[in-house]
Amino acid sequence: MNSLGLYLHVPFCKQKCAYCDFYSRSDLSLVAPYCDALCRSLSAFPTSFERTVDTVYFGGGTPSLFSPEQIAQVFSALHSRYRIEEGAEITMEMNPESATEPVLNAAVDAGVNRISFGMQSALPAELERIGRIHSLTHVQKAVALARSVGIDNINLDLMYGLPDQTLASFSHSLKEALCLLPEHISFYALTLSSDVPLAKAGVSLPTDEEVRAMYLYACRFLEENGYRQYEISNAARKGFACRHNRHTWQCREYLGFGPGAHSFFQGRRFSFPCDLQGFIASDHFEGLIQVHEEITPFQRLEEYILLSLRLVDGIDLATVEDLGGREMREKIEEKFRRYCSFGLALPTDAGYRLTPEGFFVSNAILCELI
Repeated sequence: MNSLGLYLHVPFCKQKCAYCDFYSRSDLSLVAPYCDALCRSLSAFPTSFERTVDTVYFGGGTPSLFSPEQIAQVFSALHSRYRIEEGAEITMEMNPESATEPVLNAAVDAGVNRISFGMQSALPAELERIGRIHSLTHVQKAVALARSVGIDNINLDLMYGLPDQTLASFSHSLKEALCLLPEHISFYALTLSSDVPLAKAGVSLPTDEEVRAMYLYACRFLEENGYRQYEISNAARKGFACRHNRHTWQCREYLGFGPGAHSFFQGRRFSFPCDLQGFIASDHFEGLIQVHEEITPFQRLEEYILLSLRLVDGIDLATVEDLGGREMREKIEEKFRRYCSFGLALPTDAGYRLTPEGFFVSNAILCELI
């Protein structure tokens, strides 16, 4: 349980999606100098070198825009600075249209054993509305290629609540995804910050009730087809729950590298600023770090509740008492008895967990609890 998780951000996209507010840029001439800087940044936290690493996650942006040579370069730097445990989960996100055979082969040769493809939808009109540049055919070919080079742990990302999406169209996308037999499915509701193009376009979005129907359908359909939901937006076949994500939700330590990447390490939360040029130019990455806060005991309790309730396992009341005392445990129990009466939660051997109905309104529940 003392192992670290690592997150490496690749802030490049051929085209920015109309809903995305993640930090990324489309100037691909900066990929090579950024790759060099990312390798240098892996030395930013020398006290972490004594720890082993059990999960590595390459996120983006679009990590599959790295060339085979750049993938090898980053992994060489990674192994020279960190001890990666045997059997560690190593994930790389890929957009379907950029998942070429050379890139997939380089990823496997470097040690990647899990691929996450951004499918989002199976329908051309829905993909076009949200600014995606791939098709269902791209997804099908990418999955087949990943299988052919030896990847046996594949995730497909889907979205619901898209402009003009219906329960029928979302159901179609979900069924097309399962036809590809992925080991893991992520299903996320569309959320729009005010400054993204889709929010400014005045598009027609499904009602809250329609979005709720899509979410509950996904929970039920995936369960019926052998995918156990283990978190609000994630379901997997037995043995394939994402270890990197659970690392975060279980309040374990992780380090993030790249502009906008966040970390939780030695009781602090901190991040690199969203400044690609500044990151590339730096030779002193510790000086770039923005410290957000030292985690107090009460914040530790809040985070435990917040993150544990994302998981189907739920909260352990003994842990709540250890972190917040007997009175806090009694207050939490009182609230959960009420949630149970509304069908939003269920008791477990150790405490309580949210039902699918509870997950759908979890923001309101968490606001009340926190």
